[in-house]
Order: sequence, then C-alpha cells, then structure tokens
Amino acid sequence: MNDLFWLDDTEIFSVLHVDLDAFQSPNLNFSARKNVFIYIRCAILLAKTLSKSGCKLNLYTNSPHYILDIQPNILKYLNLIKLECEIVIPKNLIFYSAHQKISAYGQVSENAATKFGMFLDLDCVVFDLNFIEQLKLFNFSFLNLFDQQSISYGEEVVFRTLNRISGSKFCKKIWVGGEFIFAEKHMLKSIHQACVDNLSSYLDNIHGLHHVGDEALMTGSIATTDICLHEVNLTQLNVARIWSVHVGNDFLGIAGLRANIIHLPADKILLMCFSYIPFNKNLFKFTYFIFYYFRKCFSYVKANLIKIVRRQFL
Repeated sequence: MNDLFWLDDTEIFSVLHVDLDAFQSPNLNFSARKNVFIYIRCAILLAKTLSKSGCKLNLYTNSPHYILDIQPNILKYLNLIKLECEIVIPKNLIFYSAHQKISAYGQVSENAATKFGMFLDLDCVVFDLNFIEQLKLFNFSFLNLFDQQSISYGEEVVFRTLNRISGSKFCKKIWVGGEFIFAEKHMLKSIHQACVDNLSSYLDNIHGLHHVGDEALMTGSIATTDICLHEVNLTQLNVARIWSVHVGNDFLGIAGLRANIIHLPADKILLMCFSYIPFNKNLFKFTYFIFYYFRKCFSYVKANLIKIVRRQFL
C-alpha cells in the first residue's frame, strides 16, 4: 500500500523503448547503448523519488532482457513490464522511441487492477504527490504547453501542425506535454485509439509539421475525440519543465524547482549521477540550483566569446 492511500488505485508508469538502430534522442549525444544506460539510471532515480511516497514505478519496455543485462539489479527499484505492441513508424523519425509512449497507454488501459494511470517521463523528479488526489475529479489531466509552443514557433504554425494531423479545424489552445499525464484508464484507451486512427495522417504530413514526436501526435489526435481535458496549470507549480540549455526562453526557469514534479529534459547526465546515492529532496534542489546557473553562465560566456572571435577574425 502507498503512503498516500489515494494512489492505491493508480498505476504509475513510464516507458523505455530500446532500438539501437533507430534515431537516437537529440538530447543525448552518446552511443545508442550508452544512451540506454543513461535512461536506465534516470528510471532508477525516478523510482527512488517515487519510493519516498511509498509508490512503485512500472517501467514498460520492449526489451526487458536487454535492460537487465545492462543493469541486473534494476528490479530492486522498479517493476519491468514487457511492452507487448508497438506503433509502426519509420526508424529515422526524431524522437522515434518517444512515440512508443502511446503504445504503453493502450497496454496500461487494459490493466483492470487499477482505475487510474499516471505517466511520468524518465527524466522527471518527484518531490510531492499530494496534489494528485484532486486530479481524480477529472478524466484526463495534462501539462498544457501551448503558450510555450506559440511563443517559440507562432500560434499560426502550431495550429497548422495540429490541423494537418487531425484533418479538421483545430481551435483549442492546448499542447499536451509528454512528461506527465494523469487519467482514468478508459481515457488512456481512447487516447491510444485516437492516435492509432490518426497515425497515417500524421506520417503523411510529417515534413510539414513544426514538431515531430508523441506530443504532436497526441495533441492533434485529441481534436478528433470528445475527451474532457483538465490542464495542470503551470502557475500552480504542480508540474514544471525546466530547460537549462537549448532554449532562449525557458519560461519558468529556476522557479520551477518549487513544483511538485519537475521535468529536466536537458539534464539527464545530472539525473544519472544522482541515481547512485539515496535521494534527498533538499540536496537535489540545492545542487540543481547551482548546476542551472553554472550552465547558464557557461552558455552565455561561450556565446559571447564566439561573437568576439567572429568579429575579430572573420
């Protein structure tokens, strides 16, 4: 039983899809095998943070034996579950493996032992799950990143992508973040089916989309359903995505550390390092605070040095 009894009817899960021949994550620049190892360590850290609330992580993967070969003691921290089916997409697609989250939604929805499913990306850290109880009042809760997409690409461009996937006029200002979903399992089943139904449209229009990945496919497919959506508001800081590099505007910035769950897509190496020690929330926050500003300063100095060199010698 979980320490938070209202999570007893909730399956907490994540996905690690292994395909060494497919396009690798753009957020990691190592060999395919090394990338898998890093994701495994991130999964262990996520499981450790969940264990603070008495929760166990179910990790769905197409290759449990491969993961066990790399990390034999992983079952000490989480449950490994074979991902039985996979959506078929070209292996050269960016975020190829991330698309398989959608496959997991379908499989999780068939598990009648629990009523709700909560998906967390592997590069998330959980500090507190008390806010989850209130989400049971809604069918489908997600982190809405529409404003971030609009600021980065333009609202018209975002709508054009979603219209091409859904085949209809998309007017809802939503973009389903891929790091967190809390839903009744029959809703996960509906999302999975909608994505399967819209997959051919997604692939046919792939070169005209501003974003390729599970977020685009899922958001565009939702337009074809009557699912009642509930946004996990960014300003309430229940779930936050923090970018320490790669983006000009990371929106919440370091203020995101006040959130109950944080997603750190650019900081998997740091997460891997923390997976080797007992998890302490205050130590992690302090370390990440220092790390965040170090990377920001380093990126700023590097960018300005490049400008000076170009101005002087080019």
